[in-house]
Amino acid sequence: MRHVPRQRYLAHGHVYLGNLLVAMGDVDGGLAELTRARAIYATIAAQDTSNALWRRNLANASRFIGQALLERGDTAAALRELTASRAQLGRLLAASPDNRAMRRDASLAESSLARALLAAGQPADALAAARQAVDLGRG
Repeated sequence: MRHVPRQRYLAHGHVYLGNLLVAMGDVDGGLAELTRARAIYATIAAQDTSNALWRRNLANASRFIGQALLERGDTAAALRELTASRAQLGRLLAASPDNRAMRRDASLAESSLARALLAAGQPADALAAARQAVDLGRG
């Protein structure tokens, strides 16, 4: 892919628009934008799998999609997306434990997963994820 910086900015725009649409109640429109963003991030990340920033962008796109799916009421799909995001961010954080931005994103992923677990009727798992989010925040 040529012009990676331009493509990243385009993906960021899709994320912003997608999250705004979700906040305004157009969850399906928001999911379409977030899915576009993730596709761009996936293409970029595939070019250099060692680039942690690009992989972080991809993991966060999955988190945003999971949050939107939870907003739509699709708890099972939200759990899949959020679990994948948490796993991706966990691997990135393990490789760079002093990276504060990575730690923050991993904490946000845990918080989002906690909400989805609670919605799925798994309060004990939700509590564990929320506690993990706090622990990551203390980092």
